[in-house]
Amino acid sequence: MKILSLLCMACLVMLLYACQKQNIEPQDTEKKETQAPHNINYFSLPPGGEYVNFQFANGKKLSLYKSDTMYLLEGDIALTPSQVEQLKIINDGSARTFRLEFTKHWPRGVVPFTFNANLSTASRNTIQTAMNEWEILVGGLDFVPRGSQANYIEFTESTINNSPVGMIGGKQIINLIENPTVDLTSAEHEIAHSLGLFHEQSRTDRGNFININLSNIKSGKLHNFQTYAEQGIPGTQFGAFDFNSIMLYPSLITDPDFVFNTSIPTMTRLNGTTWGWNFWISAGDEETVEAIYGPPYVRLRYELISNYDNGTYWENVNDVYLEFFADQQCTQPVNLNISHDFQIRSLSYIYSQVSLRWITNGDYTYRMNLPAGSHSYYIGQNSHHENYDASYNTLSGDETQFFYQGPNQR
Repeated sequence: MKILSLLCMACLVMLLYACQKQNIEPQDTEKKETQAPHNINYFSLPPGGEYVNFQFANGKKLSLYKSDTMYLLEGDIALTPSQVEQLKIINDGSARTFRLEFTKHWPRGVVPFTFNANLSTASRNTIQTAMNEWEILVGGLDFVPRGSQANYIEFTESTINNSPVGMIGGKQIINLIENPTVDLTSAEHEIAHSLGLFHEQSRTDRGNFININLSNIKSGKLHNFQTYAEQGIPGTQFGAFDFNSIMLYPSLITDPDFVFNTSIPTMTRLNGTTWGWNFWISAGDEETVEAIYGPPYVRLRYELISNYDNGTYWENVNDVYLEFFADQQCTQPVNLNISHDFQIRSLSYIYSQVSLRWITNGDYTYRMNLPAGSHSYYIGQNSHHENYDASYNTLSGDETQFFYQGPNQR
């Protein structure tokens, strides 16, 4: 019997209202003062780079600092060249459809990691503490020492703090300043970027909560205070604006390369009051990461319709269902308490006798709605049909695959 190549499936985890986990022991004011970080720095840029500006066809403007093959957004968010290309496609309308994979998440919440040899023992312990705190707060996360996993984080000592956003594939580096050791707040902040979080002041609704003194920001730095929508970046946000978020810049920006006057606030609440550095993971940060990696969990169920092979013709067809569970092992079914929209990408292929390979002949993205009270939803049929000869050479064939997309793809 001809061996079927396994269909590659991407699971959707909807942006659902996650159950609130119990916080770790609250931090009191005295603890915050006595343990105030000494080297938080999200603004330093590697020397020798240059700013690259993009004006997209849809009117969006994006400014990135390019250093070698790395592009930096808002100071400490590292974008890959492929992510920059995705942004061009999304905003210039040069593709009929696109997959929402600009920000990928770690499958099943498992995050393999390793330490670069240049990190001191004290810094490694601090980074481990940061990972432990995220694990305690969000039960769906599991940081594991890397074995043979292809996708993983490498923590390394640097003169700057930065991280990719989400899982980018392969080895991704989180740079952290050692002065003399890595700072806990900086480690928690950069880890949050790699989990998929942007800066809090980049939210599209921030104008309902804060004022930004644009006149105090130097012209070449204004892009650091754009919303992600203004930058043309696909994203989502969860819950209310969080003034306690570890992802929020302080009101007072003290870097003279960014602002004209370091003694006046660059951001204030609508009533004019200010805030300082947030040293700890907030309840809002926890809630957002919980929405990405916590319950409910998604499993694709395949129900075999036909599997036939007579030696020259092969057919395999499955009905596909999306199912939700309360546990990562997907043993406890759960019904949704509210309805949610999600996206499906349908890909179809045919076998070309001209090029002797499978080629795409259909690529569609469309929305569907999962009603409240549902545990499962019928998506459609994955199918594969193929005619072949006695030597297993494919003569003709067609195949249909579904990919499930949303803000919390797992």
